[in-house]
Amino acid sequence: MEEAAKFDDARALYERALELMRVSKGESSVGYAVILSNMACLLRTETRYDEALQLFGEALVVIENSSDLTEDARYEMLETMRANALQTEAWQNEEELEILEFRATGHS
Repeated sequence: MEEAAKFDDARALYERALELMRVSKGESSVGYAVILSNMACLLRTETRYDEALQLFGEALVVIENSSDLTEDARYEMLETMRANALQTEAWQNEEELEILEFRATGHS
């Protein structure tokens, strides 16, 4: 199976997991946020940075507002998700810089 098809399969499974979590626990559950964050990591791997950042943002809001976590657990989850979002932004910026440098050398 080619890599793109594997990503498509993984994304479909995450979407199904999100739907199941939404129905069973709701969109404000920690589990929902974790799936969003994991799906964002998948999208980042596919260089779909804007979509990944959107999902990281949604996951962060859920964790910030969750009453189901201890303060330590909330802090750790927020730090991990923020670090992933920052890494995504860095990769996006690096890719954009490479494109600009490529164009500056006379390539279009």
